[in-house]
Amino acid sequence: MRDHEPGQTETGEHMKVQCRVSPGPIEGHQPRRPGKAEPGARDEERRGQHAEPYAAVAARDATGQRAPGDGVLPEKCGHERQAGDAVREIERKRRRLGEQPRDEPRRDEGAHRDEEHEVRGAAWHAKMLFRWHTAPMPERIVVTSEPLNAETPLGRDTAAITPVGRHYVRTHFPRPSPPHEIVVDGAVRNGARYDLAALQALAARTLTVTLECAGNGRAYLEPKVPGEQWRLGAVGTAEWTGVPLRTLLERADLGPSAREILFRGADRGTPKELAREIAFERSLPIADALADDVLVAYAMNGAPLAPEHGAPWRLIVPGRYGMASVKWLERVSAIEEPFAGFYQHTKYVIDGAPLPAIAPRAVIVEPADGARIPRPLPDTEGRAGTFEIRGYAWSGVGGIARVDVSVEPARSRSERHWRAATLGQQVSPDAWREFTLKILIIGAGSSGEFETEILARATDATGTTQPLEQRHNALGYMNNQARPVRVRIV
Repeated sequence: MRDHEPGQTETGEHMKVQCRVSPGPIEGHQPRRPGKAEPGARDEERRGQHAEPYAAVAARDATGQRAPGDGVLPEKCGHERQAGDAVREIERKRRRLGEQPRDEPRRDEGAHRDEEHEVRGAAWHAKMLFRWHTAPMPERIVVTSEPLNAETPLGRDTAAITPVGRHYVRTHFPRPSPPHEIVVDGAVRNGARYDLAALQALAARTLTVTLECAGNGRAYLEPKVPGEQWRLGAVGTAEWTGVPLRTLLERADLGPSAREILFRGADRGTPKELAREIAFERSLPIADALADDVLVAYAMNGAPLAPEHGAPWRLIVPGRYGMASVKWLERVSAIEEPFAGFYQHTKYVIDGAPLPAIAPRAVIVEPADGARIPRPLPDTEGRAGTFEIRGYAWSGVGGIARVDVSVEPARSRSERHWRAATLGQQVSPDAWREFTLKILIIGAGSSGEFETEILARATDATGTTQPLEQRHNALGYMNNQARPVRVRIV
């Protein structure tokens, strides 16, 4: 976070684990009379034909660090920095981004089965894809193209910071024209409007935050449920720079009748469950909206926001699933009654209850599922060869406290033996954390093949542990079941 002021081992059958190692009426809201949300029938889905997001590791994958095109924001503090300097810097980089080619998905990367669209009348969106990608689409795994939903490819190149062009994208409606200002209104004493220059003139913060879609893991649910068929790649971690939302709300001077803060994006469409067009809107309780780490962000990894990530600015709400971080933010309204909109009370609920904080999850990024690992040769002293398990774990509550790993013969029915992995640095309580564990292979150099299953599960700072069983619900949210990786030692 940066502020800018103006040894144990256990032997198994084949191996042992070494532990060292735009203005308008608010949808669904009437003052002092909450509207009724229309019943949701089902989500739409459209899935590209791709391998496991962490299974195929392309040689062309990026390093996971900042992309070559990512710029760096000025390091001056707010009181040292002239607003004009920051504006010129952002606009210079925005022009540079605008000069980069916008590639369409390759045919083999964007192939889809015949499935329904989530939004009515969105077919035209395919024609504009070429100008809204800021990196070649093979960098992401396309789930749907109308509108764009794409996964972060998780593999050996996955690192602490996800490059902009690889970071997952979740979109409900076709991309809108970027808003020119943010309107702050409602139950406030001092309504205001902010353009980019006005936001840049305020003290900024940079936070490292992991965002995850609530539907991540939906593809693994049995029986199947409707919705985008995310596997494990609807997640990414970036450095977000912007103005604390609290600053804007304090300047607006909230009235005593304010109950929630409503956020409206510029994106609009007609979900198939509704017979009318709506904007994407979400709300937060006043106390949550005033938290120090909620940002109106205008930069990602040191460069102006890319269009698919909500340019020119978006909300960032650490700890909550990605739907709370409204993109293309155009209006912030203090409202006097709880918001009852479609994306608040019909979607993003389990049994009618709103989704809680991001649940703990650990994902193994290497070795890849299905990998064939050459049997390591013994070292000069005759000790067994090793290979390393590596992955990332995250939670929306207080960070990761531990990750346990089980390495067992494939299809074994015996009780699992768990060993603690080594945790990397906790860059931020709101960001994922690397874990590693070295595996010693018994009989290195001998003949014969065998298959083994690796499982990792995370426990967060509250003591909540990732489940081994699926979390099934009608809309397929929060399925953080631990997923096995199977490898063959050859």
